[in-house]
Amino acid sequence: MSSDPVAKKIRYMLRFLPDEFYIQLNYFAHFKRFADLKNPSTYNEKINWLKLHDHNPNYTKLVDKYEV
Repeated sequence: MSSDPVAKKIRYMLRFLPDEFYIQLNYFAHFKRFADLKNPSTYNEKINWLKLHDHNPNYTKLVDKYEV
């Protein structure tokens, strides 16, 4: 994440986009190519794939140190 206030404002303005499209735009801005989310091979592509597809309801409990 960048600490540039202009970049933060742009990210905030794009919050209405669907998740997959937003991730593709953000990935392209950083790496100058689109992420292969159908067959991820790099670590960054795999992390972005998890953002879209791995929705375990236990994660919200696991991040709360008092509830764990």
